[in-house]
Amino acid sequence: MSVIKRINKLKLKPEIHISTQESSTNKYTFKFWESLNASRVVLGRECSKEDIIDIKNNTNLELEVFIHGAMCTSYSGRCVLSNYITKRDSNRGGCSQVCRFVFNMDDYTDFQIASKDLSMIDNLEELINIGVSSLKIEGRMRSMYYIATVVDAYKKVRDMIENKCLTEEKLSYYKKVLNRVSNRENKSQFFDKEPGVNEQYYLGREEVSNQDFLGIVKEVGELVKIEQRNNFKIGSLIEIFGPNTNPQKFILEYMVNKEGELVDTARHPKEELYIKVPFKVNKNDILRVPIDWQNHNFLVLL
Repeated sequence: MSVIKRINKLKLKPEIHISTQESSTNKYTFKFWESLNASRVVLGRECSKEDIIDIKNNTNLELEVFIHGAMCTSYSGRCVLSNYITKRDSNRGGCSQVCRFVFNMDDYTDFQIASKDLSMIDNLEELINIGVSSLKIEGRMRSMYYIATVVDAYKKVRDMIENKCLTEEKLSYYKKVLNRVSNRENKSQFFDKEPGVNEQYYLGREEVSNQDFLGIVKEVGELVKIEQRNNFKIGSLIEIFGPNTNPQKFILEYMVNKEGELVDTARHPKEELYIKVPFKVNKNDILRVPIDWQNHNFLVLL
């Protein structure tokens, strides 16, 4: 507040964006921020569809809405568990996620109070039609592969919505992509109903990481230079995707190291290798284990 007041007093002109840590969930809060010359507010993850519509109809502020990532078991920005138990302030970006700790109780040895993650892939078209200004993906402390995969999936679905070519089949594919990259289950949470037992973990939660991230394209030429991330070998079926590369698959048939020696298996972390790829790729594209799809050709044609 003091920073905003100082900006206004000095008649400075930076854009003022209000964080989700302020837990802004109704039109009255937004009118308050608007009176202080804010230009954009990141809504609390606890907003329902009706809340978002009501806010949109009663303010001129830009609305930024979370569409994918972790949920706070408490109200966003109001949890003190981390601070109390580990002395790390969740409201300053230091949350230790105490809600995901496993507690020993009288009757249970694995009790927990963790929320399942947020995924709005099923509701993306509704959010676009409401008129939100920005779609926000939680990426703090996430891997390069996670961020690239999630952003790519939502971007491709958004583009298909705008081009009016999204089908249930295509949406189902990208839901598989998002489910595979995440190590927790995803739900739409507050958007279309109050969360219940199916949106929460209580007992027996398992978080299993995968080794889908195979490598990253470093240079493009007659041979494609890559940096290895996980084990793969000659004969492996590999998928490549990127911001300007629709997912395409190929069988790896040729691979050499930087000395030009033939390599049959990429087993050394971050090793630089050169491979043949039968289609155009771009620098910083990502190699991964293919996501199951019975007819992948539509992705090449978008």
